[in-house]
This record gives sequence, C-alpha cells and structure tokens, in this order.
Amino acid sequence: MIKAIIFDNNGVLTSCDNDTTVPRFADYFGVDTEYLRPIFHKVVEAADRGAITTEEFFERLATTLRKKYQPQELWEILLSCYQPKQEMRELLLSLKGKYDLALLTNFVDCFDTLNENLWNYEEIFEEDKVFVSSKLHLAKPDTDFYQYATERLGVNPGEVIFVDDREANLVPARELGMKTILFHSPEQCREDLAKILEVNL
Repeated sequence: MIKAIIFDNNGVLTSCDNDTTVPRFADYFGVDTEYLRPIFHKVVEAADRGAITTEEFFERLATTLRKKYQPQELWEILLSCYQPKQEMRELLLSLKGKYDLALLTNFVDCFDTLNENLWNYEEIFEEDKVFVSSKLHLAKPDTDFYQYATERLGVNPGEVIFVDDREANLVPARELGMKTILFHSPEQCREDLAKILEVNL
C-alpha cells in the first residue's frame, strides 16, 4: 500500500537546470551551452551538497571559465530560472491529504528564497517533509539521502513512489524498494501515478 509520494523539484515541479539555468549562464558568460553544461554540473554539485555557498559557486564557475562577472547579475539569473509547473502543482494539491507528500531535491542554499518568493511549497508540503540537499549535506543519488527521507516520513521504501526526471536518481530508489516514475510531462506523470495507485486522477 502506497503511503507516501516523494517528488523531485528541478525538472518535475519546476523548470530544470538543463533547460533554463545552463543556457542562461552560458549566454551571460558568452560561451556555448554544450561546453558549459558539464562544467556547470560539476561545480554545482558542491553547492548542492552544501559544501560551498551559492556565491562560491558563482566564483568557481567564473574562475573555471576565466570570465568576469557581477554576483548580483548571476543571482538575478539564478532566481529567475526555476519557474513552477502549474499542472504539477494542481496534481499535488489533488493528492494532498490522501498521501504523505514530500520533496527530495538537490538544491543550493537559496532554496528558501525561491520558495518564499515563487513556489510557496508550504501550501503543498509540511515543513518537515521538505528535504533539501544543501541543508542536509546529502544529495541524490546517494542512498543515504533516500533513506533519511523515508525514516523521517516513517514509512518503508515499499510504501513510497518516487518521481524524478533523471534515471540515475531513480536507480537507488528502486534498489531500496520504492516504486519509481521517470518524469517526462505532467500528463504522463499523472497517468503513471494513477496506474500505480489504481485510482482516477
């Protein structure tokens, strides 16, 4: 019996790094998007784990690219990238109260700022069911991150559905016993959830 559904943030509930953040940073620095993509993800990994601040992430990125930058300009770009997907918000609100809903996200230390100004996740998730990598110094796809979430939710992995847009992040969830959904679109996610839950959504 499914008791909890855990959702990723970037790419599932909001726009994702590959579609928005990397192209906008590439444009700012005047480099090719495909050239920047592996550099960006390597540098942001430390910020996602809370090992460095967002400001330090900007500095490392610029240093690696040998480019000048203005921190405030990069802040403005970053804070404009993660736009919410309204269809997913409506889906989660329809599930609220029927299942424990949780958020498991790799995100840098401006998560609270974005939530306050844009996402308002308190309307969907209880405060103790939001798990942010930079705050916990854990990150997907580390198994410990998933285990931490299920322990805090008080459920067994077999009672959980985990939704993410990256296959690599689904592998450890399945290994723990969770049912998983690889996100492609809100409609596909709704259909896949309905099949697993055996309900109409």
